[in-house]
Amino acid sequence: MFYRLSLVFFAQILVVSSLVSNAFPAEKTPSMLPVIPEPVTSFGATYHKGKVYYYGGHFGQAHRYSTADQANTLWELDLNSYTWEKIGTGPRLQGLALVGYRNSLYRIGGFTAQNEPGEEHDLWSQKSFARFNLRTKKWEDLADLPEGRSSFDATVSESGMLYVVGGWQMRGDSESIWHQTAWRFDLKNPHGTWTAIANFPYKRRAISIAPTNKGVVVVGGMQDTGKTTPKTVFYNARDNQWVDGPELIGESELTGFGTASCQVNGSLIVSAYDGTLQTINQDGVFEVVGNSHEARFFHRVVPMRGKQALILGGANMETGKCDSMESIHLDFLPKLYTPK
Repeated sequence: MFYRLSLVFFAQILVVSSLVSNAFPAEKTPSMLPVIPEPVTSFGATYHKGKVYYYGGHFGQAHRYSTADQANTLWELDLNSYTWEKIGTGPRLQGLALVGYRNSLYRIGGFTAQNEPGEEHDLWSQKSFARFNLRTKKWEDLADLPEGRSSFDATVSESGMLYVVGGWQMRGDSESIWHQTAWRFDLKNPHGTWTAIANFPYKRRAISIAPTNKGVVVVGGMQDTGKTTPKTVFYNARDNQWVDGPELIGESELTGFGTASCQVNGSLIVSAYDGTLQTINQDGVFEVVGNSHEARFFHRVVPMRGKQALILGGANMETGKCDSMESIHLDFLPKLYTPK
């Protein structure tokens, strides 16, 4: 069933910082992008083979969780026709991750609310790991995560190595467990098993993650103290070690909360809570290279063809759920810095 939605215009309001005045092209033409069919936060999304996909998420009121407030739909956007299609369903989940590799999408973790609306919250982080075959349009269960995990993030390298970092395990009435374990899975062998990598040196959830040429970078997050952090941490796969990186720029104590990150053509882009778009320059520090049209958190930014990225979903503290998408051009960003 196809959902042909009205096209709406979103101007790319990209305010370039004086330090990197050439970060975005001078011409700022409007983008014609469709609204997303289910405005959600804490969902999984990816760009894969010319199409954008997103799954699950929370579409209820903030801090209200129930079976009726969680989505279970897999959506596909064809960027040629600007048409959304509902291509699958599955368990109701939020706080999950979604990646694409070869001819499949991979859904990792998340949490399920087992209570009905109005009942006391009964929230359970899931171990589930499943592959959606884009040819047959069917889900296949794969090896479970070693522990239930939500409010984490995941990314896949060009070689097909999937990394899972951060998050926690909610267990109903029992105290939640903050994870420092981190895992990788070789998607070239989808029927394989999870392999542990060096423990993440901190307890953080509501993070974002992006691949690097050496491993991954983890951005921001909430700590088990209840405070958020703007710091980054790099993982070097060859050395199996974590190294502290630079801090995001921002005056808000929520700067690093619910960020979205990706790598585009070798460049890092981070969409922060305050609406700034940031990258790490060759000096190893963050620079603000622009602003999104609408500040948001618990959203996604996914790389697209060429040197473009797409921001979708999430919420704005003032206006609530965001149904808009924004395209950003990254022609002149520096190559992704990684610690030596």
